Amino acid sequence: MRTAYSVETVRNAERELMARLPEGALMQRAAAGLAAACAQVLARVAGRVYGSRVVLLV
Repeated sequence: MRTAYSVETVRNAERELMARLPEGALMQRAAAGLAAACAQVLARVAGRVYGSRVVLLV
């Protein structure tokens, strides 16, 4: 079973970080983290990253 944080918990954490970071920094971090996770999966499953296609439904 996967667990998740409540919306209120996430928003509170984001609010605290957004007050200290430049605008857009959280989204940049999220995008970089997602790209790294996708690259790990592609390397493991497809044996390559460059030139691979990915579809995300979020």
